[in-house]
Amino acid sequence: MGGGSLRVGGEPGSLLGVARREKRPRLLFPGLLFLVVLVLGFGLFERILDSWVPLSTKDPYGASRLVLSREGVLLRVTPTKRGERRIVLPLEGFSPRLKDALIAAEDKHFFSHAGVDFGAIGRAAFSNLLAGKRVSGASTLSMQVCRLLEPRPRTFRSKLLELIRTRQLERRWSKERILCYYLNTAPLGGLLRGFEAASLYWFGVHARDLDLLQAATLVALLPAPSRRSPRRHPGRLVRMRNRVLGEMAAAGLLDPGNLEELRGRPLGARVHPWPFEAPLASRWFLRHMRGERLVTSLRWPLQRGLQALARRFDPGPGMGLGALVLDRKSGEVQAMLGTPDWNRTKVNPLFSKRCVGSTLKPFLYALALDLGVSSPVGLLPDRPRHFRDWNPKNFDQEFLSWVGFGQALRASRNLPAITLLDWVGTARFRDLLTQLGLSLPGNQLLGLDAALGTLSLSPFQLAQAYRSFADLGKQLPVSSRAREIILGILSRPRHRGLPLRPRISWKTGTSTGRRDAWSVGVTKGHVLLVWMGPLEGAGAPEFVGGKAPTDLLFEIASLFGEQG
Repeated sequence: MGGGSLRVGGEPGSLLGVARREKRPRLLFPGLLFLVVLVLGFGLFERILDSWVPLSTKDPYGASRLVLSREGVLLRVTPTKRGERRIVLPLEGFSPRLKDALIAAEDKHFFSHAGVDFGAIGRAAFSNLLAGKRVSGASTLSMQVCRLLEPRPRTFRSKLLELIRTRQLERRWSKERILCYYLNTAPLGGLLRGFEAASLYWFGVHARDLDLLQAATLVALLPAPSRRSPRRHPGRLVRMRNRVLGEMAAAGLLDPGNLEELRGRPLGARVHPWPFEAPLASRWFLRHMRGERLVTSLRWPLQRGLQALARRFDPGPGMGLGALVLDRKSGEVQAMLGTPDWNRTKVNPLFSKRCVGSTLKPFLYALALDLGVSSPVGLLPDRPRHFRDWNPKNFDQEFLSWVGFGQALRASRNLPAITLLDWVGTARFRDLLTQLGLSLPGNQLLGLDAALGTLSLSPFQLAQAYRSFADLGKQLPVSSRAREIILGILSRPRHRGLPLRPRISWKTGTSTGRRDAWSVGVTKGHVLLVWMGPLEGAGAPEFVGGKAPTDLLFEIASLFGEQG
């Protein structure tokens, strides 16, 4: 056989080698085509599933509402409709240590997988098989978020649907959004949902301020917080915390040389009751503001000082005390107190209508000045007057014949006020009260007894009326000049022993039967009001002339210092 013999094998130049080189492209193309069709088919399948069984991303848990003072002091955290405390934060509101601990312990490959960690599934299956029971899980954070969004019993069918949901979620939400939702929504025992609520409850700090051990402790509560409660099972929780620390060390998130020292630290978790400060004021802000995080106009140092003063001036069981501080320019509520004792009443007396006594007289006197029926240095008659079914008297049962304009106002003489109202007319006085923001029934005609404050208004309404009156830039039926004169008349010397600063214009009032005692004041920057009276039943003789409210009023004013 010569050189023309047929060679067998795949050597270059052989017929078989040529055949193989020709066959490879023919096999490669169908293989690539199959992969492309498979990928496109899977994508199409996912799109069809999205339309058939769309993923609901509506949050089913709701959020607590937070009431904070102007300075950021947390006053109240309301429960959700489910009775839980859940405080929703943006991702940057959580400590980096907390995020590191969570990912190290719960989902090491969170930022690299597409929602399902098949390697973790394989390892978990092998571990469970060796142990003969479930000792390890493989749910990623994305899968857990899907369970939170659509809770259902843990069955094989549910698990299959969860895988589909996880893929849907990963296409719709970024990794950061998934992580943020989990941090805000993870169940952490009892009525705690989310890490901000758990952080405040167990450590008394915000989630952004958690240290390493605190973060590891909260992560260690997962996935069975009831079996790892800091109160009932502290030893078990310490072991799980130390396991989280180990995972963090293995991931390079902490120095392994410090691991043993960290593991020996105590738990440090204890219950911090939810704040319940300024309860009636907080409730008012919750009703009148929208949103979940309410940064109110309340000034916490002022509110705290008012609460301390109210305890000192508490009129006792069965008696009510309300106090209000408004910003004179804006009308913002800077301090509000509806009771010195929350257990005494849950009703805020500042919004209940009560007879206002002589507190309306400054408005009447200003109107009289503008209409020219009297002057700041004029005299007013203080004599008996008789009507068909009414014989008004002064409180002291005496008549001075004539009394100076300013003295009549300061001393709340009844007969001069009745005469002034008769001169200016009840219609004009009613119009002024309306302009001051006092809501009166549309068909209510005022009588001359309105000069004595027989009208019923809430303390809040009255304080707002004084603020409008003291706003010298506001257009009213009485001039700024007349109002300025009245405020000057009312800034008389203080009682002995009361603070001398700041300068304050003030007026007292006592309702018929001594049921309500009032004191209203205006300083350079604020409007103050104090009301005292029985919550029900008869009046109190100690409330004559508003002495008790006035003493408290000046103490509140002293909290402002020289500026007022």
